Amino acid sequence: MGRRRANAAAAASCLELASLDRRNGGSASPSTASVCSAFSYLDNDDDIQVDDFERRLDALFEKRGSTREKSLEALAVMLRVDYRDRDCVAHSETLTSRCLASLKRGGPVEASLASQLLGLHVLTLGQPNEGLFQELRPELERSAGGGGAGAVSVQVAALEALALAAFVLCEDEEGTLGVMERLRGMWAAKGDVKARAAAVRCWSFLLTTLSGPLPRPASTAALASLATLLRDEGAVEMRLAAGGAVAVLQAAGGDADGDVGDDDDVLLAAAEAGEVEGADGGQEEDEEEEEEDELGEVVERMQQLAANKGERGWAGGRAYGADAG
Repeated sequence: MGRRRANAAAAASCLELASLDRRNGGSASPSTASVCSAFSYLDNDDDIQVDDFERRLDALFEKRGSTREKSLEALAVMLRVDYRDRDCVAHSETLTSRCLASLKRGGPVEASLASQLLGLHVLTLGQPNEGLFQELRPELERSAGGGGAGAVSVQVAALEALALAAFVLCEDEEGTLGVMERLRGMWAAKGDVKARAAAVRCWSFLLTTLSGPLPRPASTAALASLATLLRDEGAVEMRLAAGGAVAVLQAAGGDADGDVGDDDDVLLAAAEAGEVEGADGGQEEDEEEEEEDELGEVVERMQQLAANKGERGWAGGRAYGADAG
């Protein structure tokens, strides 16, 4: 019975993997035969399972790109079907280095699969590891920014892997906040709407992992950028992602309750960012009230869009960024 259940789970994961490229806009889909060959280990002993994992790792050194793609597919299926923490720990260095090599030199399909495998690998490890995070971060950020193979599917997969790496591997929130700032820059830049929307979703995910509200300077900047997306973007996918991010930001409460640092630290940070001219407590309260009003305005605009009311523009209300300057 247990073996039949494992095979059923494997078949389901096979179908999921076969649809990855289609969802991400890739030009090629893995064949069912090549992907499902990874399930041969389910009918054998544990020793053969380990051998098959190692065999797929060894194939990542092959010169032929199609061979590496099949191995990346098969390894991803294995990590979806089973909790293979021992294999991931024992072969972490090899798996990481080969995935990074595929990100640097592989084609779009290979690079996308490499990012997906890295995300699964990090989730399987499940423990903070600042060294591994610093090893993965540069290449993932480069690919997420469009500096890799160039396909949108590569950017989306790298963005998701970067967010997972920050969530699992960062030993403190400083690294997570750094990645969130990088993601905000990516969605504000020109580029494919699917990749930019993925950056917004990953930012929202990381926001939910913080132990407290986002500091006010960061929340103010994020809100301004998200409001611009809601006002100016015509793509539904982007507006959905931006609306979700505003909802998470509102639920998190920004820094309105003063939970992050003491009042003097918040004032100093705001002054350095050019947001206040002095350290007057009344001025700080006025700015917090203004930010709350602006957040409420954005949420109201989202409700109008959801109810299909109003015009496409920012009709009936002032744009957040219009008065910021």
